[in-house]
Amino acid sequence: MQNSIDQLEKRVAALEKEVFNHSSVPVEEKSQKVVHIKKHVPTWFDGLLNWIKEDFLMKLGAFLLLLGMGWFVSYAFTQGWVGPVGRITLGVATGTVILGWGYSIMGRRSSPGQVLTVLGGTMILLTLYAAREYYGFFNEEVVAGMMGLVVVLMATIAIKFNARNVAYSALIGGALVPILASSGFSNHFGMLSFIFLLDLGVLAVVSMRGWRGLLLLAFLITAGYSGSMDNLPLAQTWAFMASFFGLFFLSNLMAMLRTKEVRKTDLFIQGLNGLLLLVWIADFVPAEWQSLLMAAVTVLMAAVTYMMLATSGLRKPMYINGALGAMFLAAALAMELDGSVLIIAYFIEAYFLVHLTSLVLKEKHAATFVSLAQVMPVLMAFDMSFGLRRWVDAPLFNEHFFVLAVGLASLWGTAYVLRKFRLGEKLAVIYALQLTAAALFGGALIWLSAHNLLDRDIARMVALTVYALIGVVLFYFGESKDEKALRIGGGFILGLVVARLLFFEVWEMDLLYRVVTFFAIGALLMATAFFNKK
Repeated sequence: MQNSIDQLEKRVAALEKEVFNHSSVPVEEKSQKVVHIKKHVPTWFDGLLNWIKEDFLMKLGAFLLLLGMGWFVSYAFTQGWVGPVGRITLGVATGTVILGWGYSIMGRRSSPGQVLTVLGGTMILLTLYAAREYYGFFNEEVVAGMMGLVVVLMATIAIKFNARNVAYSALIGGALVPILASSGFSNHFGMLSFIFLLDLGVLAVVSMRGWRGLLLLAFLITAGYSGSMDNLPLAQTWAFMASFFGLFFLSNLMAMLRTKEVRKTDLFIQGLNGLLLLVWIADFVPAEWQSLLMAAVTVLMAAVTYMMLATSGLRKPMYINGALGAMFLAAALAMELDGSVLIIAYFIEAYFLVHLTSLVLKEKHAATFVSLAQVMPVLMAFDMSFGLRRWVDAPLFNEHFFVLAVGLASLWGTAYVLRKFRLGEKLAVIYALQLTAAALFGGALIWLSAHNLLDRDIARMVALTVYALIGVVLFYFGESKDEKALRIGGGFILGLVVARLLFFEVWEMDLLYRVVTFFAIGALLMATAFFNKK
């Protein structure tokens, strides 16, 4: 009996060993479901709310203290307690003491230290403003220099203690210096020079601490002051244009390349900087030089895009640079061309942009995004070349004929380029719209050409039949490839044909041509029932 039990135990052990050897997962190890928790990334608004909530009563008290100090000084002035020199000395001294107090405690208590530093710096700036505006103690240059030193001091404290809020306050204070130090904005060159130095200081702070949001704020400040370039000689205006654009373009580019990281702030600066340069060129550059300068900026954007692709692999900035380059090229063309020639140039540009994007980046999202450049010439062509009267009384090969022919080739070529990618459901909609627009252009070309060459009723019969055939072909490809967007495009064209037949041709065409047209299009529509569905 014992032997039988021993043999059974050996067999069970052998079976267990075999099972464990062939199992990829141990028996005692239970499968666990991995749950990915999406981390909430705080926004700048969240940071602002958190800063307000932290030591809220202390910040409120500092604000009340600032108001009370202002009222006390005002009362002291009206009572004659303190003379002009004493008033300015008292304001500067009080602000300096508060700023120094904030500096001394910031290492131990960051939030109160930052509030006191900003409060003290603000008091000094306002006191210096009062010294110039009300008492005439200093001229504009001296007051601007003293205010600039206060801003530099606040920025230095922000860098030392990693106090971002102090840095933003210093930048806002620096932006107000030209206003506080000037009486009537008389020195425009000095004002813009100060803003450029302020931008350089911001760049230094960002390079040390990485607070890229300062760059965006500095850019908005610069854009606001750039209107003063209207009052400068042309050479000085061009110098400031190049300096401001180059500073933000290169600093933003270097920040992305150095950190291998692209933030929304960087993309905003890139896009806005390019748009501002376009406005400056249109306002401050003579007309005969505008297209050449815009073409040069286009080459610059293309070179930067290629460099970023070759060295870093960062793609988001390339999209912005590419869009800006295309925008500058379109603006340059608009400066040199007009009318139908301009529309043809835009169609050619749009196609080559999509083709080059697909060759260089080989990415469906980029190519599809660039293909949206077709929208502008399509709208311009509809507005200019779809009128029947322009064709009836003109030779067949007129300017409108070539607009539609080139537009058809461009749209079909763009759709062909997109077709090489495996587009998802959303991107396939844009591809279908390209084909639908190409079909409309082809149909319009046939419709208008037929009316130019043939009798009216024959032209309508031929054109509507061709239109219906185009719609059926699109619908067929949508069915065979299981692409909903193509089916919708084909159905849209067929709907236009049927509406035209029922609401117009049934009343205007001769009976014979009406019968032939209705039979032909009806047969085409019935043929859709026999399509092979995927």
